[in-house]
Amino acid sequence: MLKLTRSLFERAPTAAYGDYYETALFNHILAAIAPDNGKVLYHMPLRPGDYRVHIDEPFCCQGTGIENTARFNEAIYFHRGNEMWVNLFIASTLDWREKGMKLRLETRYPEDGVIRLAVEAAAPVPATINLRIPGWLQGAVEAKVNGNPAPAKPVPGTFLSLARTWKRGDIVEVRLPLTLRTRPSMDDPKTVSFFYGPLLLAGKLGREGMPASDDRGTNCTNQNAPAFPVPALVTPNTASPELLLHPVAVAGKTTTFTAQMIGLRDRKPVVVELAPFYQVQHQRYAVYWKVLKPEEFEAYAEAQGKSLTKNASFIGDAEAEKSRNFQGEGTESGAFSGRKWRDAKDGGWFSYRLPLAVGAEEQELICTYWGGETGSRTFDILVEDTKIGTQLLSQNKPNQFFEVAYRIPKELVHGKQFATVRFQARPGSKAGGVFDCRFQAVGTEPSSGGGLGGPGKNHG
Repeated sequence: MLKLTRSLFERAPTAAYGDYYETALFNHILAAIAPDNGKVLYHMPLRPGDYRVHIDEPFCCQGTGIENTARFNEAIYFHRGNEMWVNLFIASTLDWREKGMKLRLETRYPEDGVIRLAVEAAAPVPATINLRIPGWLQGAVEAKVNGNPAPAKPVPGTFLSLARTWKRGDIVEVRLPLTLRTRPSMDDPKTVSFFYGPLLLAGKLGREGMPASDDRGTNCTNQNAPAFPVPALVTPNTASPELLLHPVAVAGKTTTFTAQMIGLRDRKPVVVELAPFYQVQHQRYAVYWKVLKPEEFEAYAEAQGKSLTKNASFIGDAEAEKSRNFQGEGTESGAFSGRKWRDAKDGGWFSYRLPLAVGAEEQELICTYWGGETGSRTFDILVEDTKIGTQLLSQNKPNQFFEVAYRIPKELVHGKQFATVRFQARPGSKAGGVFDCRFQAVGTEPSSGGGLGGPGKNHG
């Protein structure tokens, strides 16, 4: 997209292309690089509560990611004939050899909005310098040439054109008012993002549920991690949620803010710190926030709670699987569409010791699968070492999860509280993926997913 934008700009230089380029560069490309170790990303998750996983193996996308650092040397300046466009505000020096002229751009942008352009030339040079005035600005722009007001008025969303004969020592200074602003999502005005100047702000949400020691992995790690409960902004004034953000009065944190939100789990206030997205590394974050009126919050929190738990399962959770006496060979787990799975390949298997439905005369095993599976996936399901069914997964219900109920012979479980369930792959085939499994009484109303009671964590 940056390459395309550069090409479009060369055909028709407009400030809108510059605004897009700046947004993508500062808020995506820069955010894809860990500043402490230089690791890069394959996948940039933006679902609220997700976290980055930096590539720690020699994938091709790692090499592509290394190129990101070079992007900050591109698209700052463009020229055609006697015209120069200053498209990005990145401290740099331009040697315009054709004109025998140098431009030195001095700025701390986007930490502040002061842009200073100094001219060096061996002889006077007639030229037009065009400076981008961002379209997102919400206040008056001050522009001066050698300390005097610029001959043209800066207008947000356009280029300020300064045509003159330039000489050594000329100074152009532009002051852009950096302010907080809210940007609603395209399909839901109650879901918003916050920007300070050009910078997308991200909330710092801690490391709960993340790897204990590090957040490095393969190119697809965490691409479909389970959802995480993110607090919401609750206010009677939903039209101006940026008023809920307050600057942090600490030196060196001019782009950092705090906001009081309400947690979904305990319904209690929590203070969230928001900083530029590229600075929020090695932890969970959110760049999209729900903004609700007080009377809307409880219904939203309850709905989110159901959404977060309906797909919960012990499958793929190391501690929960351990509590159910997980065993297996040739098996692995992963995540897809916000849910975790486990499978076994080429004659492999995995098993759990699960609680039976209390007081039920007749039991059935309910297993959840993905209806769009392909490849060779034929496997047997055994209860107490007795086969109770054979399952083939091959586009059973495309684009949706589905459940299968397997009737359990009474003699296998009579008088017992627990039973061992085993998924056995056929040679050359896979068993699963299994997203959930549980015993229930025959005739029980189907659930939307969920887990099991009994020992260990209750994920139901």
